[in-house]
Amino acid sequence: MGQKNYLDQKICLLSTGGVGSGKTVAICSSFTHMTLEGGITAVTSSGRTINCELVATNGCDVDHFHSTYFAMMSGKPFPNGNTENRTYELIFKLNGEIVCSIYYMDYPGGLTRKNVDNITREAEEEFNQMLVNSGILIYIVPGDILDAFIRLGGRGKDDFSDMTNEERENYLKINQEMNQIKTLMERADSLGSNAPVLFYVTKSDKIAYEKEIIPG
Repeated sequence: MGQKNYLDQKICLLSTGGVGSGKTVAICSSFTHMTLEGGITAVTSSGRTINCELVATNGCDVDHFHSTYFAMMSGKPFPNGNTENRTYELIFKLNGEIVCSIYYMDYPGGLTRKNVDNITREAEEEFNQMLVNSGILIYIVPGDILDAFIRLGGRGKDDFSDMTNEERENYLKINQEMNQIKTLMERADSLGSNAPVLFYVTKSDKIAYEKEIIPG
């Protein structure tokens, strides 16, 4: 199979999450780690070595990813996120061979909410189109939300009256996040999307119970 046929395979990835959840940080960090010294290498249980690498087709995107990542590592403020939809075209390589091209979309967190300033109809239509065509939906879960969920230890609305003020606040934050996920899933279903959802945890430094990340 020639390289042209590989490039005919295009996979759309949509990164979703609320305002300030870390969508922009996630793509910048992922891209940087998938390009440093030729990407990421792992050894399977059978002993096979696999190398995964991303290549940006646009040089401006390379500059954007690396400059943002370098700024974060230098102690500068984290990016505020996008004010408009931004789509990146990447090439995914496996053991040096091109597997497919990837279209990755990052969008303003407020786009999934109604009556938000600076969100145009065009931007919302572009988001919906990406939602329909995505092979994978990536939902960003902020580490502080996951930490709050773990700390509550499974307690719910029946325990609300016995919670401390801090626990109630955490419970309401979790409920808000869950409603955001449900809203996204409802929109995806209404548009006919059946893409699997990948949950991506950001701000992991805010999780006190690191061993509980996966169960949480």
